[in-house]
Amino acid sequence: RAWKAGERGLLSAPSRAVWAARAANRFSARVRWPIFARRRLHDRAASEVDMEIDQERIQSLIDSPSENLSVEVKNWIRPDEPHGQSKIIRAALALRNHDGGYLVIGFDDKTLSQDRANIPPDVRATYHSDAIQGLVGRFASEPFEIGVAFGQRGGLEHPVIVIPGGVKTPVASK
Repeated sequence: RAWKAGERGLLSAPSRAVWAARAANRFSARVRWPIFARRRLHDRAASEVDMEIDQERIQSLIDSPSENLSVEVKNWIRPDEPHGQSKIIRAALALRNHDGGYLVIGFDDKTLSQDRANIPPDVRATYHSDAIQGLVGRFASEPFEIGVAFGQRGGLEHPVIVIPGGVKTPVASK
């Protein structure tokens, strides 16, 4: 018995249905799963994370932005455009797979200075938590909770996308 759908790295439509059934714990015991698929597809500890956002931490990220393994700084991103969606999704998945972190938006990622170009007219509406959650949930192989907080610097409001830690299984893009 060989797992034929993964031999070439492509999943056919029937394979996606098998994966969906596996995720819902309705799979046949006769299917031989590859080692990476034998892990739990749903991480209960991560999905039950309480999304308490520390506003002091958010403001400190806005006041003195810096990039490290748990903080990613990006220029203004348009979540309604495909390129912007791609940036948000890739950053959120990377932070999620590295046990959570923050995506700080509105700063030049090279100089870490405020990006005063391309500011959306309504920052809170553009980066509403439901819109960002829907975007990440649509493209992540395993849905996870995110939060959006806002801080101010120099009269400009900056969004910070908060990705909680506690991950035990990696998340990939669909």
